[in-house]
Amino acid sequence: METRKLVKTGAETYTLSLPKSWVKENKLTKGSILFIKGSAGKIEVTTAETKEEKEKKEIMIQVDNKEINTLRRETISAYINNYNEFVFFGESLNKKLEEIRKILNNFLALEIVEQTQTKMVVKDYLDMKEFSLDNIIRRMDMLARSIIIDAKEAIKDKGISKSIILRDYEVDKLFFLISRILRSRKMDSKQAIEYWWMAKNIENIADDVKELSEKFEKSEEGSKELIIYSKLEEYYKETMKAHFNKDKSLADTIIAKRAALLEETNKLENKEISCKIKSLINQTRNIAKIVLDS
Repeated sequence: METRKLVKTGAETYTLSLPKSWVKENKLTKGSILFIKGSAGKIEVTTAETKEEKEKKEIMIQVDNKEINTLRRETISAYINNYNEFVFFGESLNKKLEEIRKILNNFLALEIVEQTQTKMVVKDYLDMKEFSLDNIIRRMDMLARSIIIDAKEAIKDKGISKSIILRDYEVDKLFFLISRILRSRKMDSKQAIEYWWMAKNIENIADDVKELSEKFEKSEEGSKELIIYSKLEEYYKETMKAHFNKDKSLADTIIAKRAALLEETNKLENKEISCKIKSLINQTRNIAKIVLDS
């Protein structure tokens, strides 16, 4: 065993010399790329990037004598807890197959690899290392923003609600993905909570706007509810601007606007729409609070 002394070469860097015999044996030269993997008490240096095999984590889901909503909750729980093989089994599998397939459509990269009358095996082919949490939040925002913009168009186009429902499904998929990534990665708990709470509020906003678009089909252009909704739209855009720019001053201004927006919304005659818009205002304010407290 050879020993080497650690040398400080910069404010944030240290250098460790490599044995000449090892460098020659692996045919390395100046500028060669090395891969470093560290853990408590040891460090591993390799000449090629090693790919870790995904550990098999299987869950058995009995489908007999269960409502579809129960199966949906079980599948969501398994997915966000990083199970990568789902085995659905039971005598009633065929009868529930269509609904189970709909449940699976809520998640990314799940494939049915085996199916019989009483058993269905689904595998996860997701490589979570490829995903950036910040990019997922941006994608969720883009989808939510498009839903918010299009919701008021339901007055002119009665079929737009169907398009909004599809985009809301995509937001849900991304929320489940973020929940899963946060449970699999080692990261600061405060940061993890901020990512999850941000994603949860965007998902809630998309859900509420989806329901609101159906109610807007009966509204009239220029109505009070649409005027206030347009203010909410700007409120959301400003809030996400504060988030992406990490602008605490803007976030504080947004939070201060909440009371006036709620007061206006309380005056709406349509209480169903009023309730939904108030919920949207509060969820948007939650995002601004994350920015302020980060």
